[in-house]
Order: sequence, then structure tokens, then C-alpha cells
Amino acid sequence: MYIVHIETFRFKTSTPQVMSGVQDFEYTVTDVIEGKEYLFSVIACNKCGPGEPAYIDEPVNVSSPASLTARAGTKIDLPADVLGKPEPRVKWTKADHHINKLVSDDSCTLLIQQGKRSDTGLYTLTASNSLVAPTIEVDVKLIEGLVVKAGSTIILPAVMQGIPTPTAKWQSEGNELKTEGKFKVVTEGNSTVLTISECVRTDSGEYGLTVANPAGSKSVALHVTVLDVPSAPVGPVNILEVTPDHMIIQWRAPKDDGGTPMMNYIVEKKDVKKPWEPWSVVSSGSTSTKAKVPRLEKGREYIVRVRAENKIGIGAGLESPPTIAKHMFDPPGPPGQPTCSDITENAVTVSWTEPETDGGSPVSGYIVERREMTGKWIRVNKTPVLDVRYRVCGLFEGNSYEFRIFAENVAGVSEPSYPSDPMKAKRPITPPGPPSNIKLKDWSKSYADLVWTKPSRDGGSPIQGYVIECQKAGSAQWDKINKDLIKFCAFRVPGLSEGTEYRFRIRASNKVGDAKFIFKFAEPPGPVSNLKVADSSKTSITLAWTKPTYDGGA
Repeated sequence: MYIVHIETFRFKTSTPQVMSGVQDFEYTVTDVIEGKEYLFSVIACNKCGPGEPAYIDEPVNVSSPASLTARAGTKIDLPADVLGKPEPRVKWTKADHHINKLVSDDSCTLLIQQGKRSDTGLYTLTASNSLVAPTIEVDVKLIEGLVVKAGSTIILPAVMQGIPTPTAKWQSEGNELKTEGKFKVVTEGNSTVLTISECVRTDSGEYGLTVANPAGSKSVALHVTVLDVPSAPVGPVNILEVTPDHMIIQWRAPKDDGGTPMMNYIVEKKDVKKPWEPWSVVSSGSTSTKAKVPRLEKGREYIVRVRAENKIGIGAGLESPPTIAKHMFDPPGPPGQPTCSDITENAVTVSWTEPETDGGSPVSGYIVERREMTGKWIRVNKTPVLDVRYRVCGLFEGNSYEFRIFAENVAGVSEPSYPSDPMKAKRPITPPGPPSNIKLKDWSKSYADLVWTKPSRDGGSPIQGYVIECQKAGSAQWDKINKDLIKFCAFRVPGLSEGTEYRFRIRASNKVGDAKFIFKFAEPPGPVSNLKVADSSKTSITLAWTKPTYDGGA
């Protein structure tokens, strides 16, 4: 859609006419006044809003059609000057009929060689040109990638074509660039230029140019790489080794190589007590991130500087903390007091904590020693233990032992830890086994007397008592009978209901817990069978029968 503005020339304070909703590429303006001059502009619109207006450069004078009188048989010349870019298409018409045979070579002047009466009439000249979609012309090197040094000025020129002349918009990372700070955008006619002064590494990237007019839009991406010296190596400078005459240091590569491969690192040293002296180069020509700094003087304090270099130059330096030329390691501190766990009759697991200090060098291992309470300390492990626990085997059941630990690094062995608490080599305690020989000794309508034999295995700890539970027939619930542990192997279960069947189970308990095995007990036995009179006399009758097939569990 288009909007047409009509304004009277020389009377710009007057309210312009606005004709909106124009769908075609031409519009006839009516109600103009002869002799007055008018200015016209057209604005293209889309769903995002109106665009930039296009103007007719010169005011248009409204006048009546020109009149010309000629004799029949003479040459008639109707001249016209038509300007436009691109060159307009010209069409002469008479009474709405197109004239295409009498137009001169320049297509603007109508020639009638021999006029006659039938040539009388109104001749109209119509000139028009069309919208042309925009195009962009840029140096192919800018598309492939422009490479510049930091500190230089980046110039990105482009030529745009289109009818009407397109507008230009520069962007970087989704943000429009305008003339501000180091950025300068100049758009004149068909030319647009983006200039970036004093460029830095962060100016590297893709710059987009979009040109647009009512006929469409066109975009192009220009790639820029800014080269600079590398950033400083990533710290800290790690002192891997130091002696009275040398040190070995290590660092990490710079986060930014400046856009070009690293050539080498320059390693320098300086005596802290002689700040006036220049840095002394000790290593160069290597891309390794590890270097030896030789020729130190014992007892003197040094700082070391590392700088990265690429083809652009040498970057910023990374300095080490002051370091004294001496052996940097001491034996570690003593480990924490050991503890014992998982004790059996012939083995134990000994655990400890790391020393509070490693003496400046990582702990390389531990030494474990044991002794019987009245004996001498004996080393247990042949090679250093790498973990902070060790399984000690070869103990004698019933003997008491204590343990101590040494830490070791390249400087030597630490002082011993505090000895562990004494421990006795013995079998581990487990829950007891189940009671046996459970019997229903007696019962009535309200109680039942149970007896049993203690478990054959107490789990390594004395039996502390027993727990009895009962279950009514047809129920899945077990109810505990006794609140406190039963100390003896007999118990009367009170509170039973007459006519109700019960099941009982008994578990032994020691200090570790209850037995895992559960035994159920007991029900009334089944009926006897084969009941008969075996013998009789005047004073007695002897009965005989066969025992029940089900004894009720007792």
C-alpha cells in the first residue's frame, strides 16, 4: 500500500492532502488549481509501518493543455521534455488510442509529416518508469573476509542500486550501527560506507548491510578479522620444582592467540632485590607451556615473567609470585589418628586422614605400623600405601593391637600419627541364630506356657533375651507379647481368648539385634485316629489309638 502527499508549493504552511490506501503504482490527482505549483511525495507501507518518503525534485505547475493550429499538408511538431531515472517510457495517445508510428527517435517529440483535418484532436503524452528492486555491489574480498591489524581503521564501502534509491542499514550481532563513538556510517546517493576507527580484537566478526526500497530488500554479510598480539598467558605460574640453582615453571596458553598462531613464549627472570636491573631472558623459541629457569643463586628471591608472541608482536606478561631459590619441600605433617573397622579374628581395616600439611610436595604414600600391646612397632606394608586405608592381615585371634601411620613425600617421612585405640582380633558379632526345641508345655482357655532351647549360635555376643509374637488364625498381623526382653527360655502367654487358634514365634536378641530367622509355633494338634477298646475287665477298660497326623508344630 502507498500514501500520496500533495502540498501547494510556496505555501508549505498549508495542510497537505494525504491520499492513503493507494494500491497501484500511479495515482491521478484531481481538484488542482491551474497556475499553481505542487509538490508530491509517495510513502510505501507494510505491516511494520511506513517507510521513507520519495519526492519529486521539482514542483509541478498545473496548466491547461497547450493549443496548436496548423494548415493541412504542413508538418506538425509536438515537442516535449521528459526526464527521469531510469529513463521513462513515453506514450502518445489521441482519444485514448496509442500512437506508435509517428514518434521521433527520442520518443518524446510527436511528428506528423503532413497534417490533415482528421489529425485534429487532443494529444496526450504519458511518461512512466517502474520500481527497481535494490542490489548491492561490494568488493568480493570483504565477503570472503577482511583481515586487519589492531589499531587500524576498517572501511567497508558498498554501492547500492534501485528505484527509488534504497535506504541502507548496517548491523553487527543483531544491533544496528549508527554514527557513534568509533563507528561512522555515511550514506550518500547510491553509496554507503561503514568506518570503524582504532579497531580492536573484539571488532572481529560479521557485519551485515541491508538495503531496501518499496520494491524489496537485499542483504550481504561482510567478514572482518582483527589481528593483535596474544593476551597474557593464563595463570597462575605454577612452580613445579625449585632448588638452590634452578626452578621449573608451568603455565597455560593465552585465552586469545590474537587471531594468528602462536610462535613462541618468552620466559624472563628478575632478582626481586634488584628491581633496577632489566629482565633477563632465560627461554624463547618454544611453544611449550613448561620451562626451566636456570642459573639461580641460592637464597635469592626471584620473579619470573612469561609472554606469548605471534607474528603481530609480543603480548602482555604473566608474573609468578616471588620465589626463593632453595629446596622448597619439607617432609609432610603426621597423618590423623587411625581408626579400626571391619575387625575379624585375623584382620582389620585401618583408616586415617591426610596430613594437615604436605610439606610443599604432594604426599607420595603412607607407611603402616602395628604392635601388640607389649611389643615393638613392626612395619606392615612393603610398598607405600596410596590410599588412606589399608587392610592389615596376619593377626592372631585374641591378641590386642594398635596402629600408627607415617606420610611420605620426596623430602622424606613424617612424624608418626597418634596410635589408634587398641583393638582385639576376634570374630565379628552377628545376630544370634534361632531358638530350638520350641514346645507348648501347657495351656488353658486363657494362657499358654511356652518353653524352648537357646540358640546354638549367639553371634559372638551373649544372648540378651527373647521376643515372643503371636498371630490369630486367619490374620496377617503379628502382635508382640512382651514389652521387655524375656531372660529365660520359658514364658506364659496370658490374655488368650477361649476358642481362638494362635500361632507363636520366638526370636533371640543380642547387642547387634534380633535373629533374622523366624520360627512359627504352634497350633492344637489334629485328632487321633483308630480309637478302640483294647481290653476290659470288671474294674477297668483299656483304650488304644494312633497319634494325630498333624502335631500342631509341637
